[in-house]
Formats: sequence, structure tokens, C-alpha cells
Amino acid sequence: MNSLDELADKMPEHDRLLLGGIVGSFTYRLGDTLNDTDIRYYVMPTLDDLLRSRKRRRIFLDGENDVQVHDIRRFPYFLNMGDLNQISVLFSPFLYIGESYIGLSHLLLERREEIAEAVSSNIYSWGKSMFEKKMGQLDSFKLNEIVYQRNGYNTKAAAQAIYHIKMIGKYLHNLEYNVEKPLENALDCKDIREDILAVKDGKYTRDEFLNIADDAFSLYAVIDRNSYSNMPGWIASAINDEIKKHIGN
Repeated sequence: MNSLDELADKMPEHDRLLLGGIVGSFTYRLGDTLNDTDIRYYVMPTLDDLLRSRKRRRIFLDGENDVQVHDIRRFPYFLNMGDLNQISVLFSPFLYIGESYIGLSHLLLERREEIAEAVSSNIYSWGKSMFEKKMGQLDSFKLNEIVYQRNGYNTKAAAQAIYHIKMIGKYLHNLEYNVEKPLENALDCKDIREDILAVKDGKYTRDEFLNIADDAFSLYAVIDRNSYSNMPGWIASAINDEIKKHIGN
């Protein structure tokens, strides 16, 4: 039994779990022993949730894992935001699929590249905002990030800033040139892993890193992805149909 199954068995939402997966640095070999494991689960709402028009989320830490549990009706919101921290659960090599909702899970997984491409402009915008957010954290440290205070800046935040725009830039390049499985291949990070780890390990002075960041963002900024994204309507319909099918159980 893997950690996803073990966690799922202990969760109060166990009977309503739809889909879960490990995301983030651990998945793509960008983490280290100091990183926790990011896990996302999606669950079906209860009847009370529906009656109260409530879309719940729950976040908890268990010492090793950073776990978020979201009502599946929040998924279209994440798509509209282009939030790859949430969308990438569909691309995780470490998945949990709830036995009661296999149909919807498989539908989302089978059409994941189509889903991502439909909101690729949103993903592009999200990448810019994440770059700016992480660059703004170069001089701040959480308690567990003091070890990343190297060369006078937070090298973990620096690595995350570069990661987002280089990975998403690779994805948009893959889309333009019709590369098979464009987002799955970009998320693998095999072409940029060494660059990201070098930043995280403090191989560069602050000035050297800022030059690297400026060059990377200059390339990202000229990508033509400012068109409006159109989230496929079938996603919300499929979610609602699954809810209607199971709400009496």
C-alpha cells in the first residue's frame, strides 16, 4: 500500500474520494530531504454541501506531507486560474482513484492534455504571477527554509521562480510544435532539472541569479499567449452528472 492509499484510508472523506495525486518537486526529482510531499485530493460533495452551496477545502500537514482536499466543484475554478499546482494532479505519476467514481476520474485523465490546452493562456498568466510572487520572496524565509539562505537570498524561492516560467515556457513551445503529450513532457523537467537544482543549491551569487532570472523572464514575456482561454463546458457538466448519479448513495 502506498502513501496515497494509506492517507486516503485515514481521511474522513474516504468514501467520497474521487481522485488524488502527488504533485510538485518530489514528483519531478527537484526536491530534497527537507521538502515535504505535496498531495492533492478531490472529493465529491455531500448533500449538505449542495444544499448550503458550499465548496469545501481542507488543508493539513502531517509532518511529511502537505495535503489539500478540495470539493471537485472547485476544479473548474482552478482551470480558470490556470493553477498548475492543482491541475497537475491529472498528470501525476502517483495517483489515487476512488473506486466509486472511476468513470469521471478516467474521463478527466484521458482528456487531460485537451483540458490543459484549452486553458493554456490562463496557465501562461499564472506562470507570470508565480514568478513575480517567488521573486518577491528572495529575502524572506519560513522557519524550515533557513537552510536555503545561501549567498544572501532564498535559493528555494529563486529555484521555484525559474522553474515556473521555464517549465511553462517549455509547455507552450511543445504546444506550438505539436509535441506529443505537451504538458506531461514539460512537467517532467528533464531538460531544465540541472538548471533548477543549481539555483536551489546556491551555485550562483545573488547578482548572477538576478541576471539568469531577467534573461528567463525576457524570453517568457515575448510568448504570445495573451488570448482568452475557453474552459470546456463538458467538464462542469461531467462533474454535475457524477454528483447527480451518486448523491442518493
